[in-house]
Amino acid sequence: MRTLNFVNASLVQATSQERTKMSATLDDSIYCAKYERKRIISNGASSSVFCVAERKRGRSDQVYAAKYLKSNSSSSRREVEILRRLERGPNLLNLVEVFHCEYHLILVTEYLAGGDLFERVSQCEYQLTEAKCQIFMRQILRGLDHLHNHNIVHLDLKPFNILFANKNDDFGLKISDFGSAQELDDNKQLKFSKIKGTVEFIAPELINCEPVSTATDMWSAGVLMYMLVSGGVSPFYSGSRCRTIARSLSCEYSLSIPEMTHTSTQGKNLIEQLLVSDPVKRLAAREALEHPWLDSDRVYVEVLFELETTWMRKCLARRRWYRALNALRAMHTMRKFSLPDSPSGEDEESTEVGSQASRVTVVEETLEEPRPYEEYKMKYLNVCLIGSGTYGSVYYVREKETGEVAAAKYLRQEKSKVQNEAGILRKLIQSAMVVQLLGLYESTLNSVLVTEYLAGGDLVTRTASDDFTLTERKCQIFIRQVVRGVQFIHSKRIIHLDLKPFNIIFANANDDYNLRIIDFGLAEQLPGWDTKIKMKMCGTLEYMSPEVMDCKFAYPASDMWGVGVISYLLVSGGLSPFWAGNRYRTMAKTLSCDYSFEAQNFNHISQNAKDFISKLLVLDPEVRMSANDCLNHPWLTDNRVYVEVLHTLETAWMKGLLARRRWHRWYHAIVAMNRMRKLSTDSR
Repeated sequence: MRTLNFVNASLVQATSQERTKMSATLDDSIYCAKYERKRIISNGASSSVFCVAERKRGRSDQVYAAKYLKSNSSSSRREVEILRRLERGPNLLNLVEVFHCEYHLILVTEYLAGGDLFERVSQCEYQLTEAKCQIFMRQILRGLDHLHNHNIVHLDLKPFNILFANKNDDFGLKISDFGSAQELDDNKQLKFSKIKGTVEFIAPELINCEPVSTATDMWSAGVLMYMLVSGGVSPFYSGSRCRTIARSLSCEYSLSIPEMTHTSTQGKNLIEQLLVSDPVKRLAAREALEHPWLDSDRVYVEVLFELETTWMRKCLARRRWYRALNALRAMHTMRKFSLPDSPSGEDEESTEVGSQASRVTVVEETLEEPRPYEEYKMKYLNVCLIGSGTYGSVYYVREKETGEVAAAKYLRQEKSKVQNEAGILRKLIQSAMVVQLLGLYESTLNSVLVTEYLAGGDLVTRTASDDFTLTERKCQIFIRQVVRGVQFIHSKRIIHLDLKPFNIIFANANDDYNLRIIDFGLAEQLPGWDTKIKMKMCGTLEYMSPEVMDCKFAYPASDMWGVGVISYLLVSGGLSPFWAGNRYRTMAKTLSCDYSFEAQNFNHISQNAKDFISKLLVLDPEVRMSANDCLNHPWLTDNRVYVEVLHTLETAWMKGLLARRRWHRWYHAIVAMNRMRKLSTDSR
């Protein structure tokens, strides 16, 4: 009876999933039939906005904006619910309808053609006066008042999220982008574990991760007003993120700058009552609307004085640099994609040969030579941009005939390098632990690697999640799959040379047994089984073996060092064994093999796990365990269930690892930006 009930429950669940998928497909079809995409308006990390036209009687009629949220997640659905609650609110963006598609959420809203606040006032022919600043602030505060009356905070109020409905009308102002908006709890407060929003506009309590309230939006309104009446001068921006945060936390700004010489006393007084460190002392939106600067309709000479907007144009230029910076920060985030689900987690080896066999034969026949780019255009439809970096861009694509999804990476590298990577992937196509290649297409400008789509996130992102419970047993499951993948790679006389947790990806968000190794851009083919090849330093410093770091040689044992570092990082909850704060100290620790098992998590880790790591993190590569040795080690062969391996491990260091990775990208982006500035100056 229990078995029957289980089967019935499974059928109900499967039917529910099928209904959800059919509903999503139907929504997608309805959207495509109703709206025609005209052009892209903006593109970001989590969403893209398009101008669309409604199809009527065979012609495009009414124009709208369609925001494609790249995941149908709880945060996306929260944004929809907030927009519905605020429907027809004064000076707020209006939602028209929503489509829940299979892979994304589409929000159709009214189209605001007037540009954002700074684009409007920084135009050469536009005459900005304090009286116009009053008009803008009055509309912004009315929108915030309606928002706060519904117990909602925006948390990302900035001039680029304030749009005009028409190009020649100063009264059609709307607050947009509710992606960060949140509903307050019963205490009218909310707390976050990380900074949200744009640094120069967010309040001190949000920077300190203290409880936020409606007063948090009022700080942003004060920054906006300061920038408007000063012609674009930011009250806290200091050239870098750290100095800007420091000035915001100390509430360090001045009303005596030359740009505010003609600003009225009442205007300055309102700014002073908004830019207050203590949120309790800040004016609410309704109180600000009743302030003499906004409540009075009196016209006097000072407010008609034309303000200089040079700083406004500089602010726009800085925003363009930020966009370039964010593009550089996305470098290498989407390198390869991997297989969809494998049917089980305990029988991966049989999956490699069984379920893939018939398919592999067909694929190998079709991937021998690069195909012309015209064939790619005929076969695939680019749905949306996933990410972009220095060497190319990655698109989410769909096969036109079958509807199968894939990822297409447009590469601007030398064709020989791309062909080498594709050739290595072809040799590894029989492994279920390695990313699979679907096709290689070439044009005169770039090469396109088409791979299977992967949506489960990398090893660090998975284990650092607040809702993920990391145990030693799960670490064993992950490492066993990694070692099996490395074993297959080495069996083909190939070395990866860039094994790290960010190059280990899951096929699905809720499946721990579908793990793949990606990114073979540095991989090398060995001429013989016992051959060592001379190498320059390559890979990521923390995971690089001593012999490669010393520019001596590389062979399969070099990859096993990376497996040891990944194992240490997992069981320690994200603590890197050799990272020492900077490049040179990290190199010194690696070359001396200086690590320890003194971290907190190792109190609950078995001796087998420590022994496994100790036999991989060895200076002499001849002594290190091979992939075959690892699979026969007691830590990976012992399937007994005992208390220690089920103990929940602390993953605070894993979150720190993610933060450090972001800072590294930020640093490299700033270096690249400075070089671009220097080249631009030299050319002038």
